[in-house]
Amino acid sequence: SIVDFLKELGARPFIFPAMGSHGGGTADGQAQVIAHYGITETAMGCPVLSSMEAVQIGQSLKGIPVFLDKHASEADHVVVVNRVKAHTEFKGEIESGVMKMLLIGMGKQEGARVYHKAFADHGFDRLVESLASVVIERAKVLCAVAIIENAYEETALIRGLAPHQIVASERALLQKAKDLAPKLPFDEMDLLIVDRIG
Repeated sequence: SIVDFLKELGARPFIFPAMGSHGGGTADGQAQVIAHYGITETAMGCPVLSSMEAVQIGQSLKGIPVFLDKHASEADHVVVVNRVKAHTEFKGEIESGVMKMLLIGMGKQEGARVYHKAFADHGFDRLVESLASVVIERAKVLCAVAIIENAYEETALIRGLAPHQIVASERALLQKAKDLAPKLPFDEMDLLIVDRIG
């Protein structure tokens, strides 16, 4: 739908995978990952440009370099599309979502390497905000489309965000995603774990 809408406006959209080092850290691997979800040139009606090449587009106030997919760096505008959801490994006010996509996803393997080290040194939430602001400005982000799923992994909410709304909105969107996530219907329970029996 986003591709069709951009075409109606006279744009020539393309899709680039934005998943840091996932897909084996290769261009082919990342193209295969999104193809598994049905995102192919034939299905989307536009080119899919998968590359691991990233360029530095600036740096944070702390001097941390900020990277961007090379194809995206050459585009007139970037539309960021991602689910907002809880992260599987850490908890915070910002976890998996648009801002993580702006950095670790669109920064490719080099960005993921630099940012993961920086997060360990400086903390995740605050650093993500400062780094994401650089990407929003320098990558010519036109807008973001945030998607929230319900407990059955069905789309529950689609929210369009102007660039200036991304940082301010993500915390509330994450809380909404957590509210809709599946949960055990107990505040407390007893659990017996048996390693070996019989």
